[in-house]
Amino acid sequence: GGATTTTAALNPQQTRHARRLYVGNLPLGVTEEEIHQHFGQAIRTATIPTNATDNNTDDDDDPILSVYINHERRFCFLEFKRAAWATAGMQLDGLVLRGQALKIKRPNDYNEAAALQQINHSQQSGQGT
Repeated sequence: GGATTTTAALNPQQTRHARRLYVGNLPLGVTEEEIHQHFGQAIRTATIPTNATDNNTDDDDDPILSVYINHERRFCFLEFKRAAWATAGMQLDGLVLRGQALKIKRPNDYNEAAALQQINHSQQSGQGT
């Protein structure tokens, strides 16, 4: 019992490109913490149904795994815990941070076909528990 794990959990590198987003046009001097909080809040607002209770959000309390900022070129990569959070994040293109509209898109290494195949595969192997 309990030994069934999804492919995503076994090989997070394979889903990493599907869980990352490029965020451009960052305001000068913005911090990782600021971006983390801003996006975490926006993603939760965008994806959690209004009638959801707090009980079923413990694992998804913080959708963001990491933030990497390139201050010189004013962009960052956000890595989410799930591909679904990243997909939801795509809808936040134009989100305003410190008065600047952010540009949100998939990273250059994103391969939609591979991501969908990976997501479908992990959902199938997650069934039958």
